[in-house]
Amino acid sequence: MYPQYGPPPPGYYPPPQPMYPGPQPVMYVAQAPPPGRNTQEGVKFMSYYILLGIITNLIGFMLALLALVSPAAVIGLSCVIGGLALLVFLMFIISMAKYWEGKHEFGPAHEHNVKSAVYMFILIIIMTCVVMSFSMFAGISMALSGNLSQGIFMIVVVSAVTGIINSILWGLIMMSLGKQFMTADEISRAYMAIILMVLGSVVSMAITMYMFSTTNLITSTSTSYMSYIGGIFTILGNLIFYLIYKNILARFISGQIRPPAPPMMGYPPGPVPIGPVYGPPPGYPPTYPI
Repeated sequence: MYPQYGPPPPGYYPPPQPMYPGPQPVMYVAQAPPPGRNTQEGVKFMSYYILLGIITNLIGFMLALLALVSPAAVIGLSCVIGGLALLVFLMFIISMAKYWEGKHEFGPAHEHNVKSAVYMFILIIIMTCVVMSFSMFAGISMALSGNLSQGIFMIVVVSAVTGIINSILWGLIMMSLGKQFMTADEISRAYMAIILMVLGSVVSMAITMYMFSTTNLITSTSTSYMSYIGGIFTILGNLIFYLIYKNILARFISGQIRPPAPPMMGYPPGPVPIGPVYGPPPGYPPTYPI
């Protein structure tokens, strides 16, 4: 109903304006990475590291055989081994970085395994630096005293023992980083791989010690590549680890391995709390009709 003055005259109100939709804001939402992505990348680069390590050991084994036929050809393969060793180390560093970024993705047990692997890697670096410093100072002191052969023999012994300890630590590192995702059968094979890697270091040490104790310095130095024969056990151990990590990566890609789901929010166990009951004080009638 219009007011008492009646309806407004035509044109009193402005004509309705057409409505045009204005520019709509565009929402850009960053896509979160898939769960467990960092750990999956760590497994992938670890498999690359093991595969390149196998190739490096194979070339070293060929180097040992070639040294018996043509010692001059050893220099070229030695350069190849040096380049591959640098690439192997780079793959390992990338893998460890990815594992460290995703250490919280699979619970506290996985985090503990990753931290243990990092601590063992730091221990390997410290031992390597100590052995290199000892070798340098021992070699210089023995050379100044005129007993170069004994100095080199001592350096070889210390380096060989350190190599055995490093083989154990490297095997335990690969075991720790993948143990959370291994089956019981794969864990047994991983321990077998560690034994083979240690056996390879022991055989290499035994060959080196035998050569330095039964031949003169020049002959033993030129045939020291024979110590790579023990690398065939290391190749077998690394091959077992490579197959294990290949299976783990396949389970990641297929979705069989996923991080645990976060806990759902809800009430704590127990009776549901009841709020206060509102009403008149005791002894007073209610203000509303009953």
